[in-house]
Amino acid sequence: MLYYAVPYFFVVLTYSITIKEYQHFKTSGFWIFSLAILSALSFNQTIYYAYKGFIDTTFASEIQYFIKICATKFSAPLVIAGIAYLYWNSYDRKDMNFYGFKSSSYSAYVYMLAGMAPVIIAVSFLPDFIKFYPMYKSGRAEEYWGISRWITFPVYEFCYGSSFLGIELLFRGFFVLALARYLGKAAVFPMVAVYCFYHFGKPMGEAIGSIFGGYILGIIAYYSRSIIGGFLLHAGIAWLMDISAIWQHVSKDEW
Repeated sequence: MLYYAVPYFFVVLTYSITIKEYQHFKTSGFWIFSLAILSALSFNQTIYYAYKGFIDTTFASEIQYFIKICATKFSAPLVIAGIAYLYWNSYDRKDMNFYGFKSSSYSAYVYMLAGMAPVIIAVSFLPDFIKFYPMYKSGRAEEYWGISRWITFPVYEFCYGSSFLGIELLFRGFFVLALARYLGKAAVFPMVAVYCFYHFGKPMGEAIGSIFGGYILGIIAYYSRSIIGGFLLHAGIAWLMDISAIWQHVSKDEW
């Protein structure tokens, strides 16, 4: 929580000083939101430890990694949705749909995905990219079950894709749309800062790109009040990155 509190409060405070507006600091809702969003960020990163012990003592060591990584990708959105729902039910239920769960035009997202595709394919030739992706490294589970990695990978990719619904709800839905009650469209700025911190540890290009991508998706979510297109774009980019990495490994007979 402290890790994410630093960029969050730094940007909120900087913005407040810049426009000389401090009223939001005097409202209980802002502080409850701050606690809720930082808790959601924290649980999203640590939910794995809630069931790690159970998996370690219940399943064979060969399949523990596969179960853990799939369970984490699938369970984190549920925790995020639970925290966001509690806040929405208390503060925003009368004013909006549940943080972006509404239909909207998806044409802008299709164009963005089409524009990103050649960039991702080009980046897939870089050693750092191939080393990091695909995120799931097959091996022991497939040998234990006696099945092909082409069976386990679709299962993992489904769980992986579902995690982006949680990410979009967390950052573009809950973060932007709930904080907008206090900061207006400037709620996008602290979201972008925290979103960049969220990408630390991944390839540098991806962390830098998260600033621009997060800003664009945040602005679109703010005006459209929808996160569905953002989810489709985010999941599409993630799947394209994994597919590009697998293609590189296959072409080098490393798969």
